[in-house]
Amino acid sequence: MENLNTKRLWLTAKWDATTNWKSSVRIMAGMTFGLLILYTVHFLNMLNVMYSPDYITSQYRSMAIETNISFIVFMVAGASLIFANMRTKQQRIAFCMLPASNAEKYIVRWLWATVGFALIFICASVAADLIRIVIWWIAGYGYTGSVVATGTGILYESVCNVLANCGTAHTGDSIHALKQKENYAIMTYCISFCVMAHSFYILGGTLFRRNAWLLTTLTAIVLAIILLHTGNFPFIDGTLFGRRCSIEQKIMALYILSGIFAMLSVVFYIVSWKLFRRMQVINDRTINL
Repeated sequence: MENLNTKRLWLTAKWDATTNWKSSVRIMAGMTFGLLILYTVHFLNMLNVMYSPDYITSQYRSMAIETNISFIVFMVAGASLIFANMRTKQQRIAFCMLPASNAEKYIVRWLWATVGFALIFICASVAADLIRIVIWWIAGYGYTGSVVATGTGILYESVCNVLANCGTAHTGDSIHALKQKENYAIMTYCISFCVMAHSFYILGGTLFRRNAWLLTTLTAIVLAIILLHTGNFPFIDGTLFGRRCSIEQKIMALYILSGIFAMLSVVFYIVSWKLFRRMQVINDRTINL
């Protein structure tokens, strides 16, 4: 059998989507409900305040920012559900015995935990926003805007600002130029950290057979406590080895740490793949070793 065949990969993805669509719908419904609770809190705040157009705008921006943060958390923590389709013995046997290579099975599930989860969140946020619009309209507020549209606008505005400053960020030694370099370094650091966190949860979802998201989160908390206790948590207060550093040193440290995060991400993905290849068809233990 070929290790990777495009047609067989498509058929595997189609089989996985049609077999596990109920799980995707449940996740989307749970996320929709969670976002509705978030929007309801803002709605209750508006009931107690004499609102104005500016206040409405600020509420929408707050909801949009919180939705974007929820998306990041959802994507990172949800990665641990990469093999949620193998919880029961029957599901495990059905998936492991598919006439497809391990590479194709892993890619299909990885795509579900990344692209699939992104689509699930988009659908959940649109559904929650539509329900919120109906609720606010029934309450007498009418149509005042869209959280999804506001959040998309914020992201677009951020990207435009980055592109607009791209030509001046790496020229000159002025305070403005250094500040732009620092902002790019922080952005690179945050993106690489999120990718590393995603790969870590992918690894946790591959290692743990039961309660993967909970066990992975507990492992991450323990590691964070150890790093904080030993003073080695990656650069959260602008100090390097306990000493306050200059902007140039901070920028260099941020890029170095971003490179370390990128390498760790590759390692986590590779280890996850190797663990998947070692999975047994029959396994009643908590971990997949």
